Order: sequence, then structure tokens, then C-alpha cells
Amino acid sequence: MNLITQAELGQLYTGVLHDLSSPLTAVLFHLGTEHALSGNNILTETLTHIKQLLQLARRSHNPSICGTISVTESIQNAQGLLSHKALSSGVRISTYVEQSIFLYGKQLAFQQILTNLLSNAIDAYMETNLTTPTVTITATQTASAVVITVHDKGVGISKQKMKHIFTPLYTTKNSGNGLGLTLIKQLIIFEFSGTISVKSDPANGTYFIVKIPKSKNSPQS
Repeated sequence: MNLITQAELGQLYTGVLHDLSSPLTAVLFHLGTEHALSGNNILTETLTHIKQLLQLARRSHNPSICGTISVTESIQNAQGLLSHKALSSGVRISTYVEQSIFLYGKQLAFQQILTNLLSNAIDAYMETNLTTPTVTITATQTASAVVITVHDKGVGISKQKMKHIFTPLYTTKNSGNGLGLTLIKQLIIFEFSGTISVKSDPANGTYFIVKIPKSKNSPQS
């Protein structure tokens, strides 16, 4: 099956943003009026990141909007949005980010890439019994590119499954629509002219490696 076209990606992306706004607004209203929110650090942190994501979603309805992206802040947002999922799964998230890494582009698209990859890495531990499951996010840079690696030590991905993980509608999960990694790959290619690669084996787990070239508009670090 061929990868989705850029036009189809745009339609899917717009639909995701449209569907995202209403439930997030409802969540904000509900959490914001709950007295139980007081003193609950996880809910408070999640609420803050939801607000930021909602603001990005609203701004990103204009497809021409691009701007400076703080890689550190985006990773923190992804970690915050998934903090409850990680906690309930018993997964620790570790981050190693060089200071002052910036890109230029659509911030919500970049945020979606990070959040999806991090969520998948947490899910990789669903079939394991490790005592200290950890997901590690590393961000480094060269003069010409930013490299982001998401690593889990879960069950790994077989060579047979590896051939299909970016294929639309293909999924290895009991629940899921099989569009997550397809959409992420297309966002990386079309929005950032970047690449994504995967390394996986049972002994070392799985590495998703995203390489995004710096554009002429990227701030100098």
C-alpha cells in the first residue's frame, strides 16, 4: 500500500485538529472547575500542557503559520501530556537534551511527532515485566541538523513487522487505527524535510531516530 499523499495528509491533519479542539475544550472546562484539582500535581501539569496544545491547535488552523520551535520545550510538553499514562504504566521518562536547540516550522506538527513517538515507546512495555521500565528521549544537534532519538527497552519489533510499521492501517496493537506512525512519517517528510529510521532487537529494545535539517530560518544556537 502506498503512503498517503501530501494532499491526503493535509486533510487528515486538518481533521485531527478540528476533532481535537472540542474535546480539549471540554476537558479544560471540567478540570478547571474541579476542586479536586487543587494539590494534584499530575492533573495540574497535564492541564497546563493541554492548554498549550489547544492554543497550538487553534493557531495551526492556518497552514501557513510557522515559527521558532524550542526542542527542549516541545519535549517537556510531550512528557507532561503523557505523564499520567507513564505513571499508570509504571514507566519512567528520561530526557537528555543539549541546551538551546531550535528548529523552524509548525510547532503543533513537531509536538505531534514527539507525543506519538513517546506514547508508542510507553506502550512497548505493555507485554513486559521489567521492574524499572524507562523511555529515553535524546536530542542533539550538528551545524546542519537536529537528531531526536526515542528509545525503549521493550519487547522490540520483529524484522517481519519492521517492514510494515509505516504502512497505513497496519498496527501491532490490540487497539489503534494504524495511522499513527504513517502520519508521523509524513509530517517529518513534508513539514520538516526530515527522515525517520528504526533500529530494534530483543536485547536492546527499539530506537526511533528522527533527523530534521535546519532551515535557513532556524535560529542560531
